[in-house]
Amino acid sequence: MGPHIVRRINWFRAKDKFSSKTLWGSNGITPQDVRQGIIGDCWFMVAASAMAEKPKRLEKIFLNKEKNDNGMYAVNLYTLGVPHTVVVDDILPLSIVTNEDGKREYATVFSHVADDGSLWGAILEKAFAKLHGNYSHLIAGDPREASRALNGSPSIHFSHSHPKVNEDFLW
Repeated sequence: MGPHIVRRINWFRAKDKFSSKTLWGSNGITPQDVRQGIIGDCWFMVAASAMAEKPKRLEKIFLNKEKNDNGMYAVNLYTLGVPHTVVVDDILPLSIVTNEDGKREYATVFSHVADDGSLWGAILEKAFAKLHGNYSHLIAGDPREASRALNGSPSIHFSHSHPKVNEDFLW
């Protein structure tokens, strides 16, 4: 992330700039809520999207069940298989954009607010960034590691180029 990008980021409370938005959005939790921004954390976003295939599974990660007027959110993430509660505020990195009508409005810079108005993606990304130190530490990674952090489960990697791994072995 270069300095030219950093200068365009402003930090604002989600409750102030997105007062009509909700934690889960009008459609509830869906994989379509996950919208990557300018930071290279697609590996995390794909894991969050996969978790959103089963909304209750993702909802269990959040201790909050609705948008918090105090702007505080608690998220359970796993490190080495042990759950840790990560608490974040709703101060998000925003930039000013011009919409289709020519009107200037605020937009999240990293994980975007979904079309249905859900904020959970941006809040979850912020908690994951806090767990790793900052947003910059999310650039490039392995979706298996992100899945493990989201649900605590182990994963197995199969290399399709290994001589013992064939179609019969996999299925």
